[in-house]
Amino acid sequence: LGTDMVRAHARMADPEANLRNNDRYHIVQIVANDKLKVLLYSEVACMDIGKVRQALIRDEKVDLEFRLNAVRNPAALKGDARQSHLVQLPDNAETLNRYDVIVLGPTDVDGLPPQTAENLYHYVATRGGALILLPGKDHMAFPNWKNAKLKSLLPVTFSGQVSDRRFDVMRADLTDQAQADVTLGHLIQASPMPETLVAYEAAIKKPAASTWVNWGETPLICMHRFGRGRVCLLNCPVLSQWYSEEKQGGALREWLSSVTSRIGSVRTDASRIDVVTRVDEQGQTIHVEALVRDLEYQSADHAMVLLTVNENTHRMQAVGPGRYQVTLEAQAESSFPIRVKAEQHGRFLGERVTTVNQPIRRDEMMRPQANKDFLRQLAAYVGADYVDLEQCNTETAKRFAATRIVEESSDLIPLWRRWSFLTLVCGGLIVYWFLRRMAGLV
Repeated sequence: LGTDMVRAHARMADPEANLRNNDRYHIVQIVANDKLKVLLYSEVACMDIGKVRQALIRDEKVDLEFRLNAVRNPAALKGDARQSHLVQLPDNAETLNRYDVIVLGPTDVDGLPPQTAENLYHYVATRGGALILLPGKDHMAFPNWKNAKLKSLLPVTFSGQVSDRRFDVMRADLTDQAQADVTLGHLIQASPMPETLVAYEAAIKKPAASTWVNWGETPLICMHRFGRGRVCLLNCPVLSQWYSEEKQGGALREWLSSVTSRIGSVRTDASRIDVVTRVDEQGQTIHVEALVRDLEYQSADHAMVLLTVNENTHRMQAVGPGRYQVTLEAQAESSFPIRVKAEQHGRFLGERVTTVNQPIRRDEMMRPQANKDFLRQLAAYVGADYVDLEQCNTETAKRFAATRIVEESSDLIPLWRRWSFLTLVCGGLIVYWFLRRMAGLV
């Protein structure tokens, strides 16, 4: 269990001049429980929330926790007081940071306790968590949010008069970005987007946001990166119509599964360490810098940060608040993995594995026009001719015409490579035969 590396190595039959580009690495994470820990929270009980819950339950890679805080008079609740506690949005940052993805249904964000709203903001910006937003109405609608910090998480802005929804049913269109995506290609064919409505027609995607599905000119599924995390907006007020019980959840389950996989990739163990690598211009050294955070996602000072490369471990030196650096010598491979682990005051903070891709070493054939004089001298030295590409014609091609050569060879491989061993075996058989003859067995 843990993070491992898969190495792909290319081996040629003939000798190669450049062996640096023969290896590539890919990082694979092997876990005992590969399920994403997802929290679905809503302050409105409606058909959409119910179908979203069913779709997430059907997803085999999701470990769902559902919290419905739709009771307007908590004092009227009877029974165990723990029941009323479970429906609340976690107000503790450490508890909130344990989730890989939070699906936020219609919620009065302006009514949240200030510390809970602050924790939700830092869950995305600092922890690197994933947030999926479902539309609401009236004071729960995104354009009516008053909390400036939480409103900045939205991947869209609003212009003009904002209405709750349009009642024009229209088939949604997949963007070119979604169609070119390899992962979404199978999803598009298996679960085509049904005709649907849009919640906020005045929504305009932010410049850095990505849109997967459009409803006319309005983004229907839109995502952007905010700080270290990602936020996705499902701008549809009738998500329940995407659900199909006969198709194991239908388009709603498929799209929710795809969205949660995409934006929920930062697990807790790797969320406290960011690694940046830089290769110098000469390609002789590699500078590795790690930004480490403690359990409260503040800069981790006086931490023990170790970097492992090719079974060699290096201690990274502190150069600033939560920043650690180390300089490595260039490796023989053009691609190799590094592993960074950190602990502070005896408490393990996490580990991050990444791949360093060194630039291919430049030689005289990388810029033939600039190295023309050298190539001419090299051709004269080895008894060859130098020809510019513009001067190549059919006559030049004939000089490199392919020829076929057939050769036959045979080798005599003796059955007994050592005749002394054969003589010993035969002698043993003869002695064994005489012993049996003396015993009357022959």
